Amino acid sequence: PRLVIAMNHATPLSWIPAMALLSTEYVKAGGGDRIPRGIADKWFYSNPLTEKVAEYITQSKKPQDFKQIIESFKEADRTDLVLMPEGANTFFGSADELQEFRSTRFIEIAIRSQAPILIVAHKGSE
Repeated sequence: PRLVIAMNHATPLSWIPAMALLSTEYVKAGGGDRIPRGIADKWFYSNPLTEKVAEYITQSKKPQDFKQIIESFKEADRTDLVLMPEGANTFFGSADELQEFRSTRFIEIAIRSQAPILIVAHKGSE
């Protein structure tokens, strides 16, 4: 019922086409009723221009701490947690190389919620 998707970031803005294309692939593969959600930095909630985007991506009206993320994901059904572990580190490296992960806690989320991890590598969104 749950899946953790760990995807490379490529560039600071590459999450936009990656998320859009992933949603299209969901529908083509028959998973159109699945709910993709992500994790956004709490700064996105403090900015009126990005607040609604953060709510949409995270499926939460307010920033969640790590415990809240795990609990809400464990309770979810047909939900995919889509993460880009490189995070902001993509600002400081080549788009052709995988950057150091900002966090590996997605592994802990997967273990605690008993969800498999799908590793996704995409190229071209840079």
